[in-house]
Amino acid sequence: VSRVNHGGCLYAANTPRASVVDRCFAVPVIMWAGLGVPVLAVLVSLDSTSSSSDVNHPHKRQVGDDLCYIPEPLTNGLYSGHGRRCPTGDNSAACRLVPGVPVSAGWVLLYGCQPGYRLNTTRVASICLQRPGGARWLPPLPSCLETSYNSHFLPSKNICGKSSHHRTKRRVDGKISSSGEWPWMVIFGHSKTTNPRDGIHWFCAGSLITTRHIITAANCVAPHRRRPAVFLARLDDLNLDDSVQDGMQPIEITIDKNNIITYPGFQPDVVFTHNIALVKLKFDLRITNSVRPICLPTPDFTERSFTGETVYFASWGQTDDDHERNPKRKRRFEPVLHEISGRVVDQDVCSLNYKMYQT
Repeated sequence: VSRVNHGGCLYAANTPRASVVDRCFAVPVIMWAGLGVPVLAVLVSLDSTSSSSDVNHPHKRQVGDDLCYIPEPLTNGLYSGHGRRCPTGDNSAACRLVPGVPVSAGWVLLYGCQPGYRLNTTRVASICLQRPGGARWLPPLPSCLETSYNSHFLPSKNICGKSSHHRTKRRVDGKISSSGEWPWMVIFGHSKTTNPRDGIHWFCAGSLITTRHIITAANCVAPHRRRPAVFLARLDDLNLDDSVQDGMQPIEITIDKNNIITYPGFQPDVVFTHNIALVKLKFDLRITNSVRPICLPTPDFTERSFTGETVYFASWGQTDDDHERNPKRKRRFEPVLHEISGRVVDQDVCSLNYKMYQT
């Protein structure tokens, strides 16, 4: 999930501002979108051709009116404003998003729902656009529907997120993982031909979230929807080098390109925005100590502060140590599953250090 920071005020209907998420933490939060778990402010593409029959503002519109009006907050929801029109320190009524205040065309409102609720549409932003007869908010404002974590699609709490290894809060820097330590880890691979002798190129990881669904980055799998190739998911493995005898019996599943679902707002040329995809397997996997899904965040996650807490990352892939010492040296792909740890930093620190991203 990507919280878009536009510098405006953030309000929640019937909810104190303290409940609004103001942290940045390094867990696969992108998995929340579209799976029945609350989403806060994910900006998707706006369809300016949407119906203009529903206009949401508290004042009666006059014919030819070239202004929109800040609407009342969503019931059980929240919204934020267009930051480029509200520089830091601007305390005007429009930037404070006071309901009923007029704003000009081009103003954007972003929407989200409180914990325990979800939007009734994938469109979570409206823009004030000029139309015959006057300006209006398009698309029409959504609503927030009550939701529950206990969906029949999701694994129960006594199944998901269980590692066969007891974990302490000690720091881990590049440790090689053991069997069953990260049982939800998945690696994707592809081949340009159907000839197995050509070998598989392993390139991206994902997380198993049900016995049949994998969450991953959209830029990893989107190209495979358009080009013919063998596309695989491998689970229950530590070393991708098949010549190494590590006692593992990996599971490989061919992925049907029609079972790859990318988030509607994903744009391949902007890889860090809405970069989320869901991959559906051909069959349900059997739960074992070394194959089981990770738990999805519950609604109360949005109300907790994780700043300063230790988090863990596990994956195969490129290592940066040699590259940092010698930038001209090509990054080395590491075929063995490794893990590292880190600490969650404050949202303001994230925004300061990663200004080019929406955090």
